[in-house]
Amino acid sequence: MDGPVDATAAEQPGVGRVDDHVGVDLRDVAADGLQIHAATVGSTGMNAPAPYRLRRDTRNRVIAGVCAGIARRYGLSTRGLRLAFVISCVLPGPQFIAYLLLWVLIPAE
Repeated sequence: MDGPVDATAAEQPGVGRVDDHVGVDLRDVAADGLQIHAATVGSTGMNAPAPYRLRRDTRNRVIAGVCAGIARRYGLSTRGLRLAFVISCVLPGPQFIAYLLLWVLIPAE
């Protein structure tokens, strides 16, 4: 694979010409090797993605969408959360009552 690049593939209508060499030297690279692009650092155009609100997921629901909504909100696996809930129902505790409460308290999307 190492060798010269065939420029004929790029010489098609609408495609720019391939240059045989590019004028880049060590002065173009930061001394520590890190490249920071000033246009992206601190710019107001880039925002962090907004997290999902806690809502019952009515499209991916099995019973009421409580597990699917919680998994989507916190970035968890839907199958894994459902499996953990089913396994926790075998243990003593108010898991089923908590599910019913969440069904009532968490709004649908």
